[in-house]
Amino acid sequence: MIEEKGLICMLEILCKSKECHAEVIEVPMILQSKKRIGISKMKVVKTTFEYLKFLVRRKMMRLSKQHKKHPNIFFGDKIIFSTFALRF
Repeated sequence: MIEEKGLICMLEILCKSKECHAEVIEVPMILQSKKRIGISKMKVVKTTFEYLKFLVRRKMMRLSKQHKKHPNIFFGDKIIFSTFALRF
């Protein structure tokens, strides 16, 4: 079930797909920015904060689950932030 609202739901779908070992492919698109009317309504700072909050919350849940299974091992995977990729 998707719990997040707005643009964050796309990240949630990607994360949950990865957990299910689903194959995720990219569908190339050509965006014609000249046809866009007006300016973007996306709040960049708010959206960035929401993404980071989602990732931190998700990482903390994974660490707490991992800690319950293996109390001596607390730090698991690394999160690598990139413009184009997130690795868990």
